[in-house]
Amino acid sequence: MHCILFCFLAEDCKGAAASKIVTSNGTSLSVKGVTLIFPPGAVKDPVTIQLTLDEPYKYCYRLIARCGLQNDVIFVAPIVNCQPNGQKFENYITVKVTLNGKRVKSHGDLLVLHGTRNSQSQKPNWEDITDETKFDFETKELKVKINHFSLIAVLARLYTHSWVCTKEFVTRLTSMSFNYELSVLLKSNQQQCPSDELALVFMSQDTYQEQYYRDHDDCALMRLKKDGFEELPIDCRNLQENNCICNKETLKISIQLGEDYELANNQQKCFEVVVDSAAWWKAGHVIKLPLQASDANSKIFCGKIRVEGKCGHDRESKFCQQDLCGYVRRVLAVKRAIFDVKSVAQKLELPVETQHQVTRTLGTSQTITANMKESKHMVYFTLLYEFKVKERGQMHIEHLRDLAFKIAGLRHQDSDLMKYFGREVKMLCSAVLRDCCIENATSKGEVESATQTENFASVLVMKRRLPESVGKMCTHMFSSQEDEFITCSFLCIVSEFIQAIKEIFREEKIQRTPSGLRGVTEEATLQNVTSVIQGAAHDKNIFKLLNEVCYILEILCRNNNNDDRQEESRIQRWGSGVMMGDMLEFLERFFQSTEARRLYKRLDLFSVSLRDIIKNPTDFEGSFLRDFHNVAVSLLKFAKFDPSHLVQFELKDPANSINNQTRDDIKYDMSKEIYSQFFWMIKESEEILQLEATAHVHIGGHLLTIGAFEAVIVLPESRSEVVENAPITSFPVSFKSETDGDSGNLQVTLYSTQKDDISKALEYLQIFSEQTEIKETSLKLVNVARAGTDVRLRLIHRWGSGTIEVESNSFEPQPLGYSSPESQQNLEITDESDQTAVRESSLLSGTSERFADNHSSGSNFMTGSSSAELIPFPPSTTMPTVINVNNYFNHTVNMEGHVCVAGENPSLNVQAPSSAVQRFLEAGPGAATNRSITEGANEDS
Repeated sequence: MHCILFCFLAEDCKGAAASKIVTSNGTSLSVKGVTLIFPPGAVKDPVTIQLTLDEPYKYCYRLIARCGLQNDVIFVAPIVNCQPNGQKFENYITVKVTLNGKRVKSHGDLLVLHGTRNSQSQKPNWEDITDETKFDFETKELKVKINHFSLIAVLARLYTHSWVCTKEFVTRLTSMSFNYELSVLLKSNQQQCPSDELALVFMSQDTYQEQYYRDHDDCALMRLKKDGFEELPIDCRNLQENNCICNKETLKISIQLGEDYELANNQQKCFEVVVDSAAWWKAGHVIKLPLQASDANSKIFCGKIRVEGKCGHDRESKFCQQDLCGYVRRVLAVKRAIFDVKSVAQKLELPVETQHQVTRTLGTSQTITANMKESKHMVYFTLLYEFKVKERGQMHIEHLRDLAFKIAGLRHQDSDLMKYFGREVKMLCSAVLRDCCIENATSKGEVESATQTENFASVLVMKRRLPESVGKMCTHMFSSQEDEFITCSFLCIVSEFIQAIKEIFREEKIQRTPSGLRGVTEEATLQNVTSVIQGAAHDKNIFKLLNEVCYILEILCRNNNNDDRQEESRIQRWGSGVMMGDMLEFLERFFQSTEARRLYKRLDLFSVSLRDIIKNPTDFEGSFLRDFHNVAVSLLKFAKFDPSHLVQFELKDPANSINNQTRDDIKYDMSKEIYSQFFWMIKESEEILQLEATAHVHIGGHLLTIGAFEAVIVLPESRSEVVENAPITSFPVSFKSETDGDSGNLQVTLYSTQKDDISKALEYLQIFSEQTEIKETSLKLVNVARAGTDVRLRLIHRWGSGTIEVESNSFEPQPLGYSSPESQQNLEITDESDQTAVRESSLLSGTSERFADNHSSGSNFMTGSSSAELIPFPPSTTMPTVINVNNYFNHTVNMEGHVCVAGENPSLNVQAPSSAVQRFLEAGPGAATNRSITEGANEDS
């Protein structure tokens, strides 16, 4: 259904056109008031030329709206499009153009531009040819001579006092204009610093609003913060309508500080900065200024900064160190974001009029804040955190606001501009409504069907996500051909439309799903791709952006190909051919979470529009390119290696005896292919605590649950002696037997971390049959520490082992109510010389039971899965000095470190464990050679 979005492009009427063969004899060609005159000798060999008059509204974005000139200039003639592009002539040819007489007042108002399309990007490079143009005021005709083809545009200034001049106009055309953000940071006086320091950071708005860029280590803001700078609250307002700046533009910076501070070292309060757009779009441009503080005991750093550009830009920014509202915004990480303020106002039970005001305004939440300061402002900002809008929703809102402000700010009714804005309203609203349908979907089926309609507004109305009045108005806009009606209708509904977007795109906690995706682990690759994507957004180069998206997809395809050589050649062909759809189809199974499915659908929609992009890329430079850039950054985040895509640990408390359980993120040791996660909690009662641990591992296209095994058998009362007299201690299994009071039958449950051990025990008891089911269950862990104890453990999974390992200071792998094989000798480990160095460890830690002698170091360490590495272990409130190891005595146990064996006839069996069939894949290159006693579970029979 991608044709819906681009149907507005297809329905454009083609301009008048004519073609002719030009020879060395010369000729002329005319189309509706435009004439090309070719003198003899202009060409040596015959050339077929074509003259097309394009409608000016098609160029409104590139020549007017993008530069913020909609109130300064208008077109006074069709766009003269001469082909073949770049055709050169031996002698100059003459172009005559009849102008719209009503729009032209004098020759001095004209701007004549000659553009030649770049062969790769198809973007025209414009040059000013006004001075070479002759204008006949009586006939309203201009003549200009050119020696090569392709485009000629004629514009006129609307007002004689307009700031626009030809030099500045061409400058803005050749260098992309953009919005920017100014950040103010302060570094307080420290011993190593002679004075306080002020830092100003200029960054493009697109880069600042993308959290992935803003929080990157290379970002100027992050570097300054690591250096001790603190970002201050700032309130910006534009003093002029034009908010854009362009590359190489000179900006005048004026700084006015409060009475407690002044600039040090005779630093000028006014200075100039030349915009370097490449720096502003990447890390950001930094200006550091030394400060001299007054002698007052209580000082407040505040002031204002004014930025004035030579192309009409004028912005004033106020900042204050003691701005409480700004401080709360910064702490809650809601600075300069967009929020569903209406929902906050409703939750605060503010007056109905205030709630309506929130909905009607097009301003940001900070603007609304000024009207709500008297009403629980601290609670207000706290609630803002709950109603924050996703970055993608913020992007849509910014696009709608920007378009609404431009339309509302028009001071004339130029037909070309109105036609352009009417077309933009249709395209933007259609794209946003479609994306709202995708965002509103919560299941795979809903995401797939979200775009299978031609009336997105009606779907959202039916699901009560869009007001009915807005839906009806959208339907009327899309069917109308009246540009004035379309733009007026858009201004009527844009506020309610934005409110609906805020509710649909509300920030939510993403539930991570183990999809099995092996992401990009090379930091250098990610860094390079990030830089290129930023550069593509800066250059408005959709081909470069498309190429990087396909490059990321190709890397993901290779990483998840499982060494299939035949598929490898296909992947190479997909990448080199920019076959985005094929790569997405290959990777579809890894987009499993709801958020990932939405990303997949958006990428798929872009892939099916490749033909339209390649055909005319300049039509996709506006909101479409920013949308694609947002999706590209989302793909970059998705592609970055995340261990939770492959392994997720789960720790349950069946008795719900723990209120607060805290966990770290999953860690991954690439060299050893070890996944681990640290948990800690407070034991709140004296009762025995039993937890259940499992690992969800995505491998080979399947999600497997790893823990332990158990089998339940029922024996008649006459067979009970078989169990009681059996040498079950020969098998490392735990068991529990219960007698049914009514039948007298004996129910026996066998439990082990290895499936083979249960099978062998059942065979020995001569009760094993094909009907006996050995089920997967969780790994049971028991803790008997006192109430108030800080309980900690680390769950570990080695890739391909099929088992969980546990590192703990207080847990034992013993199911509650089960019996273990009795030990022939109790094994005690003590270290009386340093009681704080001995820690109790689960028999499941590392590759086996390990104790490190930390007496010499005095540190709190446990030996990890490799003897070559010590893993720091957090301190605990329990510090046992004697450790009794009397469970699982018949397991093969490897010991490392210095131990003391006590007892009359102690024995310690140390031997290498025998290998066992691995449950999944072969162990990776970093896998340990020794096996945990939880290792070796086999495939289910």
